Amino acid sequence: MAGMAAKAGAAEAETRQLRVDLNAVIQPRFRGWGTSLAWWAHVAGRFPDDLRGELMGKVFGRGDGLGLNIVRYNIGGGEQPGITHLASRAAVPGFQPVEGKWDWGADVYQRRILKECRELGVDFVEAFGNSPPWWMTKSGSVTGDEDGRGNLREERVGDYAEYLARVVWYFREKEGMEFQTLAPMNEPLGTWWRLGKHQEGCVVPPEQQSRLVVATREALDRYGLRTAVTGPEGNRISHTMRALRGYRGEAWKALGHVNTHTYHADGSEALRELVEKKEKRLWVSEYGDGDSSGMRLAARIIADLRVLRPEAWVYWQAMDNGGWGLLSHPQFSNMKREIRAHEHGAHELRAKYHVMRQFTSHLRPGCRLVDSSLENSVAAFDPRKREMSLLVLNPAESVQQLTFTLAGAVLKGKTLQATLVDAEGKVVSGPPVGCEEDSEQIGVPARSLLAVRVTG
Repeated sequence: MAGMAAKAGAAEAETRQLRVDLNAVIQPRFRGWGTSLAWWAHVAGRFPDDLRGELMGKVFGRGDGLGLNIVRYNIGGGEQPGITHLASRAAVPGFQPVEGKWDWGADVYQRRILKECRELGVDFVEAFGNSPPWWMTKSGSVTGDEDGRGNLREERVGDYAEYLARVVWYFREKEGMEFQTLAPMNEPLGTWWRLGKHQEGCVVPPEQQSRLVVATREALDRYGLRTAVTGPEGNRISHTMRALRGYRGEAWKALGHVNTHTYHADGSEALRELVEKKEKRLWVSEYGDGDSSGMRLAARIIADLRVLRPEAWVYWQAMDNGGWGLLSHPQFSNMKREIRAHEHGAHELRAKYHVMRQFTSHLRPGCRLVDSSLENSVAAFDPRKREMSLLVLNPAESVQQLTFTLAGAVLKGKTLQATLVDAEGKVVSGPPVGCEEDSEQIGVPARSLLAVRVTG
């Protein structure tokens, strides 16, 4: 295994010690990996069956695909007729286009993808709202208020919670689709949710968030739903912290688990400590970036798993145009005109896709995350398969040489198999190597992510 990196000049690199302690569990049960369906599902749901099936297999397939097992379904607010700010892919229809009128045939395309996700093995579905329906807002638009200070009318907090709960109820009763969790807001402290933008969004100040969380729990209870309420979905950890500090005790009680986005991880340890103190679970419910190499993605995942220690980790858009998508496709852009199904074009697997697959294939749902001594590494133990996985990122321009040892177990006599992905998307798998000593030399080439599976 060490020979995979020897050709890259590993012998010339300084050797660092890397120890994995199987007894130092930092997350006892990792729930899995996911993606939000908005907005790519609103596009891909229009594609021909064969192309849609191919793309879905790449994202959710358990063999050669990513094997994602979590999806987040966007309950659209629905824009006021005549307002045309939204990008076509972001114009997710709402289920109550005007007050008092329900349209249960809305959102055909995202619902089609949701159904197919479940058929491919997705076992956890979260619903989330970006904005209340336009007629519950101050501006009369789901894109935000003119001043960006808050767009949910105070007297409509209960109505919005009722709207979300009734949609969740309908899916369970009429379509056999049960949402395990519901987030009534998304990045509610973002200053960018202003009238005229291209997507749905709504500022919800912390005090109003607190009331909305409680109202959502009460609405779900009225419908007899076990669906847990999640939030506050801050774009950055400091936003999540600011929101949570404004929650009353009743809101904390209503909160099933804490969701945060990690576009800016400013305060990870403080958030983890607060969540632990409140005896809640923590999810990273959204992250995305435009780096098609996947190196930035890998660094974010490793840092989140090591410091936040979330129960699950969700990428924003599995399919997007350019570097943001794990799969790149020209249809996933912010064009305003209506998407035409026959203009589906061709997709491309970016290096980022293969980097993500390193994580999803080695850190499977049900594994325990355990301590590893280097900050650019993450490790897990799968109690069902009795095997350990180690991932090491080398973002530098030179090779990194490591001496790998185990604490709480012996390495001698075990079998190691390595898979390497570099920033260009090249994937190399080495042959199984038997360990003859209690340490193993590992070379990690420049700008690459190495995964090592330990069995025996």
